[in-house]
Amino acid sequence: MSEISKKILTYGIAGVIIGTLIGAYGTSFFVWLSELAGSNAEAGLSAVSLVITLLRGVLVPVGAALIGAAVVIHALAPASVRQTAE
Repeated sequence: MSEISKKILTYGIAGVIIGTLIGAYGTSFFVWLSELAGSNAEAGLSAVSLVITLLRGVLVPVGAALIGAAVVIHALAPASVRQTAE
């Protein structure tokens, strides 16, 4: 596997794992943060909610696309590049 496809695969796996963790625990984190901040922090909490929602919706699909791209890069790489990389 070439160095670039290993790097892309690593980023893809990290994106899927982090996105899954945010999907599973993002709501609990938001509830904990809102109890900690109180009612005066509504503007900040809405920004945190927006960030959590965006990360939850983006990280897993982008991570899966990066994993697929790493597989395609490895499959389409010339044989000489594959031999020197291994």
